[in-house]
Amino acid sequence: MTARTNRRDDLLDLLENSPQGVTVYDMMRHLACTHCLANRAIYDLRLWLGDFDSITLVCTPNGKNQPWLYELTGYWDEVQPWVVYRIGDVETRLSTIHAATESIITATKGRGASTKAGQKVRLINMYVRRLREDLEILDGHLGA
Repeated sequence: MTARTNRRDDLLDLLENSPQGVTVYDMMRHLACTHCLANRAIYDLRLWLGDFDSITLVCTPNGKNQPWLYELTGYWDEVQPWVVYRIGDVETRLSTIHAATESIITATKGRGASTKAGQKVRLINMYVRRLREDLEILDGHLGA
């Protein structure tokens, strides 16, 4: 096993034994690692759980100016605050990505469109635009 896999597995053990949740600082102490490596373990654990489990790792506010609490859950009531927060975050990022890719396409006036990078920019732009439109329809901001 790699150190990265070990951190992921150790994080899972910590979370399974901490039903009240843990902070990233608790993780850093338990895993004896940096903040960056703790975040990598969080990322790795979410990907690993997403491959086969109905349980996910969520984080929720823990009071003003307090580190967020991470916990394992498979229940909608416990996951919902995290989902709502993440949806807002993703929608903001999609807007930024769409604006940036629009600017790139406009600025290059099609130059580079035959390059792999140029093709990726156009695909990302097209799919992000479509996703944003679908989300706006779902939210009732555009006519269906």
